[in-house]
Amino acid sequence: MNIRHQLTKRLTVGASAIVLSFGLAACSAQPGTAVIVDDEEYSEDVVSQTARELTDLSGNPFTPTDVVNLLTINKSVIAVGEKNNITLSGEDVRNSFAEVNDNLSDSSVEVLKTIHVANLLSQNIDEMTFSTQLRENQENLSIEVNPRYGKLTEEKFLSRPILDGVFDPLVQPGN
Repeated sequence: MNIRHQLTKRLTVGASAIVLSFGLAACSAQPGTAVIVDDEEYSEDVVSQTARELTDLSGNPFTPTDVVNLLTINKSVIAVGEKNNITLSGEDVRNSFAEVNDNLSDSSVEVLKTIHVANLLSQNIDEMTFSTQLRENQENLSIEVNPRYGKLTEEKFLSRPILDGVFDPLVQPGN
């Protein structure tokens, strides 16, 4: 039984080393970058700061993966909003939160704008129309995501990792 325990322990350590090496190799492809949408690049530091700001602002936990997810759909949500006469400026967002936090980062403003416009869309157009228009807009975007935040589906929506913030070696970029 002792030999079996040692063998299991060695296999576990070996598997952990392989997973770690895959994770490090995948992250080195985009060092410090969390997501790129078209030509806008968001660093891991910016994404983490945004998650902290949104958590403090809302009282609900926002993870960096939540932020990356919302940044990947931001341009599409805003475009669908404009198509349906629902617009919101960054200044509007800043003004509405000025009493709570008058120093929101630009990325926090973008995420809050995405959330608010998506909520207004869900109240003003049917779900099928919203979904179809969102999907059509996503197809036209160039999006790259650091694998630790998940991978993109064929429709260019984020598929989250099993463990938030941990690279999943079974999910290879581009698959």
